[in-house]
Amino acid sequence: MSETTSYQEPDISGNAADLQKEEASLPSLGWGLFGRFIFANAGTLFLMAGIICFFAYNWEDLSPFAKFGIIGAAMLAAAAFPLLRGLNSTAGSLGLLACGILGGALMAVYGQVYQTGANAWELFRSWAIFLIPLTLLGRQAGLWFALWLVSSLWGIFYLGQRADVLHDNTAMANILLYQCLAQTAFFVLWEAAARFFSGPRFPFLTTRWLPRVIGLALLAFLTFMVSLIITKEAAEFGHPVIYSALYLALIAGGAFYYRTRQTDLFMVAAGLLSLIMLVLTFTMHHLRGVNITTIFFTAVVVLLAGSAISGKLLIARYRKWRESIRQQREKAQADARITTTPIETAVSETPTLPAGFSLPLLRLALQGRLPRPHLAETDEEPDAPGHTKAHTPWQARLLMGICAWIAVPCMIALIFTLTGWNLDQSGYSIVFLILLGIGIGLTWLPGVFFEQAALCLCLTGASAAGVLISMEIGNRQLCLLPPIILFAASAFPARNNAYRFLAAALAITMVFFQADLFFFPLERGHYRYLDAVENSLTDISTPMLVIFGVIYAACAVGLTHVWRKFTQKQALVLQRHPFIAAGYAVPLFLGIFSVLFHSSKILMFLSMGVGMSGVSIKMAGIGAAIGLGYLVFQLAKDLSIHPFTRIIMAGLSIPVAIVSWYMPWFGIGLLILAMSRQAKSMVLLGTATFFLSVCTVLEYYALSTTLLIKSLSLGGIGIFLLLSAVALHRYMTHCFRNGTRHLPASLAPVRSTKAANGADRHDTVVSASKTRLAQTILAGCVLVFFLFFGYAVQQKEQLLENGERVILALRPVDPRSLMQGDYMTLSLEIENTIHQALRTEKSPENNTDAWVKGTIIAAPDETGVYHFVRFDDGATLQPGDVRLIYRGKRFGSRVGSGSFFFQEGYGKIFERARFVELRAGKDGETLITHLLDENRQRINPKASLAKDPA
Repeated sequence: MSETTSYQEPDISGNAADLQKEEASLPSLGWGLFGRFIFANAGTLFLMAGIICFFAYNWEDLSPFAKFGIIGAAMLAAAAFPLLRGLNSTAGSLGLLACGILGGALMAVYGQVYQTGANAWELFRSWAIFLIPLTLLGRQAGLWFALWLVSSLWGIFYLGQRADVLHDNTAMANILLYQCLAQTAFFVLWEAAARFFSGPRFPFLTTRWLPRVIGLALLAFLTFMVSLIITKEAAEFGHPVIYSALYLALIAGGAFYYRTRQTDLFMVAAGLLSLIMLVLTFTMHHLRGVNITTIFFTAVVVLLAGSAISGKLLIARYRKWRESIRQQREKAQADARITTTPIETAVSETPTLPAGFSLPLLRLALQGRLPRPHLAETDEEPDAPGHTKAHTPWQARLLMGICAWIAVPCMIALIFTLTGWNLDQSGYSIVFLILLGIGIGLTWLPGVFFEQAALCLCLTGASAAGVLISMEIGNRQLCLLPPIILFAASAFPARNNAYRFLAAALAITMVFFQADLFFFPLERGHYRYLDAVENSLTDISTPMLVIFGVIYAACAVGLTHVWRKFTQKQALVLQRHPFIAAGYAVPLFLGIFSVLFHSSKILMFLSMGVGMSGVSIKMAGIGAAIGLGYLVFQLAKDLSIHPFTRIIMAGLSIPVAIVSWYMPWFGIGLLILAMSRQAKSMVLLGTATFFLSVCTVLEYYALSTTLLIKSLSLGGIGIFLLLSAVALHRYMTHCFRNGTRHLPASLAPVRSTKAANGADRHDTVVSASKTRLAQTILAGCVLVFFLFFGYAVQQKEQLLENGERVILALRPVDPRSLMQGDYMTLSLEIENTIHQALRTEKSPENNTDAWVKGTIIAAPDETGVYHFVRFDDGATLQPGDVRLIYRGKRFGSRVGSGSFFFQEGYGKIFERARFVELRAGKDGETLITHLLDENRQRINPKASLAKDPA
């Protein structure tokens, strides 16, 4: 499977209906590849997270070598997939990624067993070194992202631990600078490699999400630092010249590179937004002390003018890019008339064929040699509704939308300051209604600036007037009705499609919450939603709940149907239907509300202050699950899947709906994910992925259960998703093979006759030899890793067996590590003595604040507790004295690892610890073994629980 197969596609000699029947199965394969990609990757990550949580639990009954053996066996099983199935296959890529993640888990358990320190930078250093060869061999963006993340954590923890010991603000400032320089170097090197080396040999370099994530984070950090420099508040961070130079270089270099070498309007839009924010910061800072009205007016003007200018620049660049693509396509089509076979021409002209697919490519994808589905954002992708012009790219719409939302509160504040706060609620309501009318009038004027100003005025007028009218009514059960009416009524006369889209989406979303307030009223401060999770809404009328659920399900199915029908039409058609276009945003809005209400208790408490019962949140998840089932059923029908299979596929929405009752974000996120594939939108796909990831993390930390239960849940979900991916792959293969049986012999993919000549055989042998070499290197890397790991374990075991028993006094605290579970930070009394001695030591090497590693001599007192005697001067040790290694300098020091890991739930037991027992080698290396109570007796958690279970 790892070998390259050549195919021959001769002329069409069969019935055209056979070809059409084959082509009808191609969209099914595209959906199958998408589903397999999502299930396989999500299942791998869930399974890895479950394994990490299991060992972070630090199960005391599981021996250290059993822990090492379990993770080691899992690593070998993961490494077997790329060795047996090939590095470029889907199974091989996921296996390689799992092997890299498990390597970090094994090192974390090593630090857990031998108490090497919580979040020790040595752990991440070793992990990064292990990931380097795997990343170079795997050639996948996932491993590159893992390497980047682990390397960044390595630098953060290394510099952070040094700064923590030195207690020096300069060291803390250097952490930010070094990290910024490292991220800049990685970002520049990636883009340079993508420019010169992207192609069939390095397909991962064509991935844009990774450089966008890194570049966006880097740009946000530099923008923040430059804004502090502008406001003269960056003294504690230091290095203003370097940060300013880096920012200018990033902006100037990005403007040149992304406009002339690598067209990426997203990065250009991010740079323009950064410039707008800095101009706004500069203007606001230099207007301090003037009239507050002038400040708000200037802010509105800067935002509107900046967004309009940026929008025009992006639109102009977008049109040039589209024109260059059109010219390249025409040239390629002219060149292809000579070399393209009839079958390729027929396939490329078939309307149902996914962009970029051909029959050989589809078969390679089924074989697992295309690790991800072809879901790229192409120039032919129709723009989503909500844009102001037919040729406005989504990047420009996003930038202008962000500026509009920032300008809205500034504009509201401007109105209040202009009137001097002298009007009553009715007067302000009339003012904002007038603004809404002016905004609607401006939508009829051409020009980007008028469109942006109209968007801001419409949003300002409708939202502020709706709130003020609601306050005048004073009826809490009808408080959302005025803004609903205003948004709905203003969506039709406005000619600005962005406002149509937002107004319709907001109106439909608020209808659900208005129904919640009307049918299920609660008193303010009555946090019924918290109780409802446990009591299943026992205080609410069951018939009303059923009626409300039916309404929600009908809305969800209706919106899903609208989405499915209209995503296949041009954006210009959608522009004429504002409420139809709202189907794009309603699931996203509901999802955001579900996160705010369900996962964030603070925001949920605030929302309960207005009396919402939470029924709308739960129904949003259930309705989304039903909508998902409807979408899946209709897609299966379009793809001519067997009716019984269609019912089973749609029936999977039932467990999704059950889960969504407790976790509304689950059904909503899955629906958005399916809709993103339906529209072939990478933007919405990224939004759905980010949404599900954030909600999963929030739900993970919100669960009041042990890490062991969480690990079993995560692992079970991962296994289920992986099995689903395998079943889906087998089903796709079966359907594709059945479909090709009806093709004439001339259309069936067959071995190319060119493979018989010597040149083609030579290419095949070379490709196979390269694959075997890569697999051999991978096997060698895993073997070397285990050899080094075994050597490290053997060294620690020798220290445990032969080390001198040392007892030190301590002062503990109790946090939790990133990957290693619960631990106790150890603050030793001897460290304070070393600190004082270092400050008074007169030797030349101690006159500097540099980080050093040294040794001291410690001796026991009459109780057996060791204390500092002197710095090691090489003299012969007295009986009972030991050498101990310390790290630090005059500002602080540390002896040992500084932490002690224990099983989750044992924190209160170890609070009684007053001493630490460790083993010290002849060279001063230490290894913590036990914590001792005030009587210097080893603390036994099991015995303590047996005596006092509470």
